[in-house]
Amino acid sequence: MTSARTSTLPLAGSPPAARVRRSGLGWIDRLTLGGIGLVVVLVSIPRVRAFAMHSNQADARALLPTLGELVGGEPGASLARAGAGAGTLARRLQDARWLAAAGALRHHGYLFRSVRSPGGGARLAAWPWHAGRTGSLAFALDEDGVVWTHSNAEGRWSGPERPPEALERELGAGGWKRVAGR
Repeated sequence: MTSARTSTLPLAGSPPAARVRRSGLGWIDRLTLGGIGLVVVLVSIPRVRAFAMHSNQADARALLPTLGELVGGEPGASLARAGAGAGTLARRLQDARWLAAAGALRHHGYLFRSVRSPGGGARLAAWPWHAGRTGSLAFALDEDGVVWTHSNAEGRWSGPERPPEALERELGAGGWKRVAGR
């Protein structure tokens, strides 16, 4: 009997084994995707940061009248009790911290402190924990419930060591502008 030899020739139309390309992404494809990912991250980070600053500022502005009601007309009244308040305010201020050394309440990147007005009434000040990072604007609530804002462009009011001292003078001067009120 004769033995038949079988050969292992490639099928017609298939490339030789040396030219078969691996499936998946090549290094150029991976580099391109990595570059696209990097661009997306670099564009997104400033937008997220700007959104966070805007959110902190809006929250500080909105919280001032509520805290003003808590303090009432009591000059130098402690805001320490704000975090311990009942109901909606306590839920809203869950992450608030009282900074005894500064005499200020810290909430969402802003500091809040009660100060005496020239007329002897109470005013509230709100300024960024770190100007340029957690917010830029400074806010004030006067005795009549009017909210004022200041651009704080130079970042001179920032952190517990640098509160807005201008609140002891009349609002409406020195860059303070009326925002809202009764």
